[in-house]
Amino acid sequence: MELSEGRPTNVPVGEVTSRACAWSNFDDGFNYTVQLLPMDAADAVGSDDSSLTQINGFGAVQGTGLGSSTPICQLIIDAGPGQAIRVQAQSTLLDDEGQPLTFDQVCPRVSNFATAVVESALARS
Repeated sequence: MELSEGRPTNVPVGEVTSRACAWSNFDDGFNYTVQLLPMDAADAVGSDDSSLTQINGFGAVQGTGLGSSTPICQLIIDAGPGQAIRVQAQSTLLDDEGQPLTFDQVCPRVSNFATAVVESALARS
């Protein structure tokens, strides 16, 4: 994916802090984030328009946000009891008419990225 060097960070999630890492791809105008969540995937969803899906056989919830400015699509993958992985892709690009990309253009990016994240985690286990 030719991403920039990742930026590790700690992000508050309710009463606890979780680890995350963010990358940018300046060539394609997308930002990507992976965050480890100390909760079930269903409890981590913050989007009203969420839908259920699967990533490499793991249950996941897809949600979207910020559609009118910098659309972001996320998958929250159920990694085990009380554990989830949040994977996000956000577009900072505008289309040829000066409008933000649509979720139909952004969400396939997060699906591909989430697949790579899960494959990498499985290879290390």
